[in-house]
Amino acid sequence: MNPSNRETINAFSLEHYKTVQEIANAGDSDMLKKFLQQGFLVDFPLDQSGWTLLHLSCQSSDFKLLEVILSFAPYVDAQETAEGWTPLMICAINNLDKFGNMLISNKADTKLVDKSGKNAKELAEKYRSRQFLENCKL
Repeated sequence: MNPSNRETINAFSLEHYKTVQEIANAGDSDMLKKFLQQGFLVDFPLDQSGWTLLHLSCQSSDFKLLEVILSFAPYVDAQETAEGWTPLMICAINNLDKFGNMLISNKADTKLVDKSGKNAKELAEKYRSRQFLENCKL
């Protein structure tokens, strides 16, 4: 079991978080893996709202990036502070059923709610994410 290290800050992550964010945004999963292997914290918040690499991979629809991040056992239920969205909720909003199922298979909590009181299924309904609703194992 790998508990969340969101509370932990190390010098390496502080020094390199902008570079890691750029690497993730560029979809360079091999380079990201190297930074994670060198000690970058997989759950390190990349901005003031608490977006993690997992949020970013779901927003960018980069499945290879998602696989690399999941191999480092991130906290899959991390909620960013603006809306309270988890990575699964990002998938629901963006109609990413394959990503959603991958998160669910990694024990993402389908019942968590955002600041408006909506869970992933309700957000998918709100944003008309039909493919997510039809194919996700919610």
